[in-house]
Amino acid sequence: LLAGAGQPGGWGGPAGWGVSAVLAAMLTLGLKPEGQWVLVQALGLGLPPAVLLRISGPRVMMPLMAFVGPMILLAAWPIIPEMTGSVLIASLALYVTWFVVPFVEASMKQAQGAGDGKDGAPAFDEGTRAGVMSAALIGLFLFEPLRRVWVAELGDGGIGLLPLLLGGALLMGGTLLVQRKLLKLDSPDMSVILGLVMLGASVSLPLQLDHTWLTLGWAVEVALLSLLHPRIRQPLIQNGAFILALIVAWRLFFSADAWVGEGGQGADGMIVLNWSLYTWGVPMVALFVAAQRFRQAPAVAMIPGVFYTLGIGMGFALLNIEISHAFARDGQLSFLSGDLAQEMTRSIGWACFGLLLILVGVWRESRWTRLAGLLFALLGVAKACLFDMWQLSGFYRVGSFFCMAIALMLAAIAFQRMVLRDEKTERDEREKGAGGKDNNGGRGEGT
Repeated sequence: LLAGAGQPGGWGGPAGWGVSAVLAAMLTLGLKPEGQWVLVQALGLGLPPAVLLRISGPRVMMPLMAFVGPMILLAAWPIIPEMTGSVLIASLALYVTWFVVPFVEASMKQAQGAGDGKDGAPAFDEGTRAGVMSAALIGLFLFEPLRRVWVAELGDGGIGLLPLLLGGALLMGGTLLVQRKLLKLDSPDMSVILGLVMLGASVSLPLQLDHTWLTLGWAVEVALLSLLHPRIRQPLIQNGAFILALIVAWRLFFSADAWVGEGGQGADGMIVLNWSLYTWGVPMVALFVAAQRFRQAPAVAMIPGVFYTLGIGMGFALLNIEISHAFARDGQLSFLSGDLAQEMTRSIGWACFGLLLILVGVWRESRWTRLAGLLFALLGVAKACLFDMWQLSGFYRVGSFFCMAIALMLAAIAFQRMVLRDEKTERDEREKGAGGKDNNGGRGEGT
């Protein structure tokens, strides 16, 4: 009560509404005789933050008070498992008062022309900013009570929609503030809002999906975040996509199911058109799309390069799994077999993969892509000549070494023409440009 009355706007401010919401939750839970202990807990949890809010200001204490109401509901859950309706009503009351009221009050501040900040953007006072941050956090705090009500009444079939709904409402509120020029996209407050929205989208996937489909969902989220990048120049989007990409790569490269299939489905499906095509192909395409989009204005210079590297690694893994799938026996995939045909096919596949990267590097004028292609091509040639042909004897083995020598000579020529020449050309152009600038400067001084 002290906190609410002492804030700007009195009981119309977010602090007053927050205290009222806590009291409403207390009264709702106190309808049962067993709820008296909950009232004691509520007073113990709610009164100190209210007093501290009045003394120290709202910046820290208002989000803390937004945290109090959901904790009361969780503390009361063991004695009211059958009162899910009351918990739902209390949760919605807390959500409305802590989420809707701060955004409405912020809009009213703008409508009344409250103090202008830098660059013509209306400045939030301390109470309004604290209310907006509390509104951003209330969905996170109320997630667990709402999840329990959802599971108790609807089951866990569509539980993944709950964080999406909470995140979507927060995104709409943040968008409203940006459109009214109350927040900037690169402001710390907007970073918090976008971070919580991304957290909701990321959490919804493991709640609804598992195993391979969870990995695919996160990979698609990386691509979607990259599509937002040119419109929303927020470093948090790129950093969040980078973290998700690393998680996707970890789940693929270090998971046995991603290499041999889930539940013994390793040899299921047709050649090429099988489970490995979407398991590895979708994340590979998503990372390539993200790398291309983030190249325009990377928050960290290395991020697009890491995306390209992970995508190339996934493409190489997909090639090896497809070859093993084509030669699978007894429903099992083998990556180190004694079958000369399978191993020669793998070596040829590596060399062709390298040639494809070289062509892409020439087309994209990317020296590092050409170097990676040359490495894979040499790896395929070395494997074919040193390991695959070693199973042969006599002149066939001699012929394999002769072929490797020819291949290495051709690779050296290609390296000189495609890589070293480009470096020399770039250096000559820089020197020519510097010399032309000096000459122009000399002619200008002479004139």
